[in-house]
Amino acid sequence: MNSFSHPFGLSGSGSGGSGGGSGVTGPGSSTDNAIVRWDGATGTLVQNSGITVDDSNNLAVATSLSVGANSATSGSMRVPNNVAALSARNAANSADLSLIAISSADLLTVGNGSGNTTITSATTFQTICGGTTTMNLTSANLTLGTAWINWVRTLSPLIQSLNRTEDVATNVLTVRGQQAFASATGANLHGGRVSIQGGIRGSTSGKRGSVEIGLNGVATDLMLEACDVQDVTTAPSRVLSLLRSSRITTTEMPTNTGDLVMYIGNCAAAPSANPVSGGILYVEAGALKYRGTSGTVTTLGAA
Repeated sequence: MNSFSHPFGLSGSGSGGSGGGSGVTGPGSSTDNAIVRWDGATGTLVQNSGITVDDSNNLAVATSLSVGANSATSGSMRVPNNVAALSARNAANSADLSLIAISSADLLTVGNGSGNTTITSATTFQTICGGTTTMNLTSANLTLGTAWINWVRTLSPLIQSLNRTEDVATNVLTVRGQQAFASATGANLHGGRVSIQGGIRGSTSGKRGSVEIGLNGVATDLMLEACDVQDVTTAPSRVLSLLRSSRITTTEMPTNTGDLVMYIGNCAAAPSANPVSGGILYVEAGALKYRGTSGTVTTLGAA
């Protein structure tokens, strides 16, 4: 018989069965730190549990924790829909931040706009929708699925066509301005403008951000570069560089070589055959030349 005394004067024994009067009866043994549970509805029987509270007030649940009415029927932590499943107090202790919430439409929301949301993964972070991976992020690559590509297409009127396939011949990125549409009065509007600009320099120094067009994804195949050659504190030096093959420097355009000017690099190989339905303009050894369809080479400007 394991007799015990209730803090309110109730007493009972560990032999099992119902007690008389104010007696409460429990099992013959128990788990250390376990929370006691009622056994039945008599108010006189208690039993052991798998929920423990240690001496530092840490709560441990052996299997799952259910919160609220109509909570989920599986999982380690079970909550109903349309609730903030996990919340935290903000640093100022003035408001609650919803970290994870489930809407009535079964949508999962991470964060509520009150602060930054950071998701950290040791190797790979994925988003999966309808059994399809829509985004796969590693330390080296970001791969987007069709759903993301379609979203990018509608992100801005500037980008109207973005086609991505494994066929090199059709691996094309097309950027167009917004198409003209009828206004409320029925008049047609202008087509949208496409503007490509370099970044803004520092307020008193630095170079304006350049714009480059090149081949093969490397800086050694530049066909066009719009840039500042000199720092703005030295001298104005806005240059449109053509066919340079690499970024232009102060070696090619030293101080006082002009502002808002065009530089044409020497050709890698002068034309030796005649063009058809057009002409060829090029620079050879610093001289500006033109070759027409008849093969005549005209020097337009000496070196």
